[in-house]
Amino acid sequence: MAVAAAVALVVGLFVAEGIAEAGGHSLDPTDPMNYDSFALVNDSPSTLYVHLCADSRCSRLESHFDWTAIAPGSSETEQVYWDPGSFAAYAVSDRPGRNERCLRLDASTEATAKVSVHLSSARSCGDPIAP
Repeated sequence: MAVAAAVALVVGLFVAEGIAEAGGHSLDPTDPMNYDSFALVNDSPSTLYVHLCADSRCSRLESHFDWTAIAPGSSETEQVYWDPGSFAAYAVSDRPGRNERCLRLDASTEATAKVSVHLSSARSCGDPIAP
């Protein structure tokens, strides 16, 4: 009886994984297929800093992250869980905590390749999210 239950469990897990992958996701939350990759490209002549926001308007920064410096001409790769309506917002600044603008990364669909996003495209944090 225990063998039959174990077999049923394994088959159930394979079926669940197949259903999840048919929708584009893996059951494993660490599987890279669940994430879109974004290259945050510093296209300015000076170092810029980015910080993950806790909300779409960057009214709060995620406390478990630090500011990341990106040198001119360099990029930083970020992973965002893709799902309808999913996005990530980053504060962009020439000095951490000052003159912040917001960069919103749209991860509402699965990207087939890494998406390059120029830091110069960051806008005022109060701007509404474009559809």
